Amino acid sequence: FGDPRLDAGNFAAHALLRGLRDGGDAFSAAGPSFLDGYSESGGSLDNLRWFTALCLMRLCAVPFRNLHPDWPLESLAILEAGIAEAGA
Repeated sequence: FGDPRLDAGNFAAHALLRGLRDGGDAFSAAGPSFLDGYSESGGSLDNLRWFTALCLMRLCAVPFRNLHPDWPLESLAILEAGIAEAGA
């Protein structure tokens, strides 16, 4: 149930989050292939950045829930990535 673009946005958000943690760009490696396959199977990529931003906002609490020692900084980095992705 719900908008299937959440799936693509969630994938992109997790890839961006991995890049934040590892200092790399995981989305550049896997993202284009995933999005091509998603689009070819009929998935819509309209407003993907908005859905990615939404999913990043949903991930802000993960460092806190996982008891990461630097959870305030990690959560702030995820929040800032979400704001940047939304274009705000």
